Amino acid sequence: DGKLQFPRLGSVSVAGMTFADLKDVIGDRVKRQFVGTSAVVSIGKLRSINVFLAGEVIAPGSYSVSGLSTVTQVLYAAGGVSDIGSMRNVQVKRQGQVVVTFDMYDLLLSGDTTNDIRLSSGDTVFVPVMNSLVTVVGEVRRPALYETLPSESVKTLLQMAGGISAQGYRRSASISRYSAGA
Repeated sequence: DGKLQFPRLGSVSVAGMTFADLKDVIGDRVKRQFVGTSAVVSIGKLRSINVFLAGEVIAPGSYSVSGLSTVTQVLYAAGGVSDIGSMRNVQVKRQGQVVVTFDMYDLLLSGDTTNDIRLSSGDTVFVPVMNSLVTVVGEVRRPALYETLPSESVKTLLQMAGGISAQGYRRSASISRYSAGA
């Protein structure tokens, strides 16, 4: 739960701290509460946790990973998302409940790791099949296939594609739709 319990010292919240910050916090607390005493803080071996990867990953199964592992690190260990797996809807399930949904596009396109949470023992990382694909071609900086969400607009899609290149002309952009069964 991100807290250390010490006899006669009490609880110290350490979640999200670097090791250097942790040493400072514990050292200051010991100096204040135990006059003439100092603390030596070191890290031993990190414990391992077991997580399960399911759905559309290259190598689904059970993995024993560091207790500090995040969603993306575990996906990397499993070989990544398969060709038909959703990168926009990676789910972390804890005791049968979805605790976070991670959109890998946030990380890949803008460097946002907000929902790339640290995993706990027993968690399941589930990658469902993707829903909707759009091909962006022409005079854009990053032409590719993009997985889209229902709320996204053409403007958002052009942003994902890096914007219109210097040779492109925004007003000549067009959309072609193909329906299943047509």
